[in-house]
Amino acid sequence: MTRDSTPKDGCTAEVLVIGAGLAGLSCACALREQGVDVRVLEKSRGVGGRCATRRIEGQPVDHGLAFYHGDDPDFLSALQTVESESWQIWPRGVVGEGAPCQPRAFREDQQRIAFASGVSSFPKHLARGVSVELETRATRIDLDGDLLAVATESGQRYRARSVVLTLPAGQTLDLLQTLEASASKDLKAATALLAGVSMVRCLTLIAGYPVGTPHPEWDVCYPQESDILQMVSHDSSKRPAPPQPIFVFQSRPRWSGKHWDDPLDEWTRDLLAAARTSCGDWVTRPIWTDTQRWRYARLTGGRFGNGCGIGVAGEAMAEGGGVQAAWLSGRRMARRLLGDKHE
Repeated sequence: MTRDSTPKDGCTAEVLVIGAGLAGLSCACALREQGVDVRVLEKSRGVGGRCATRRIEGQPVDHGLAFYHGDDPDFLSALQTVESESWQIWPRGVVGEGAPCQPRAFREDQQRIAFASGVSSFPKHLARGVSVELETRATRIDLDGDLLAVATESGQRYRARSVVLTLPAGQTLDLLQTLEASASKDLKAATALLAGVSMVRCLTLIAGYPVGTPHPEWDVCYPQESDILQMVSHDSSKRPAPPQPIFVFQSRPRWSGKHWDDPLDEWTRDLLAAARTSCGDWVTRPIWTDTQRWRYARLTGGRFGNGCGIGVAGEAMAEGGGVQAAWLSGRRMARRLLGDKHE
């Protein structure tokens, strides 16, 4: 993975991938393995999207995706190549039936994996050797002869024969609409279908507790009776000899949307108060807290095709949803591009 802030005006690649989440990285890796000149543009400071790990007090904390799960042999094999101590089954103890975003995770045919170094280990592993330009936000796509031209917020301009979009649905739609006037009928139809895909928000609280805090019998709790909490993760139970107990609290989509603009201390207090029923009184007395607002926490449905040299990959474009679907979608998009190349 590279980070290069020098001007790139006029840079041409065979394939340009926009977004360095699992769909974008899996697509770029598969293309690079076949010798394709591929470049990835990512608006954030790091790769992985919601597969995010933050280091707090010297301890990794997964504050987006809590664990990986899947049943596809290729996806599971890819996870096994990560150079990190891993638990093949995590969470071990679960209370509740699971939030809407992960009901499949606890089926008998699913394997669950958590990394001691954090969920971000996987996207970082995929990004090795891939040309990734961080803090580079794509703002517009135009036709440029036989090529596609992508403009960025910083004024840089990239050209490619094919562009793969792997952004959240709303951001993908914004970019597609900049090209729509001169695009093919297939792409216009895809744009119309994409409008039916939506993402929900999630307010997330990370909290650290004193050594000696009671260890719950579960690793993940889904408070089914709560209108506020969607999930509580005992994150430190993934770590070997953790310095202190750390928990992650994720709120329900409707509640997150309603309280999105509330002051941090208010929704922090409300999340901890809601967790008291599931965890006990101790949960309301953390020694420190941190927060994350996930504007694009998960999608709520929708699939579509591609056209005019533009491909769209992501969890909405493969069965099952979630990170396995995102990974599979990226690989399938790569195969499609490779097939077009050799026709």
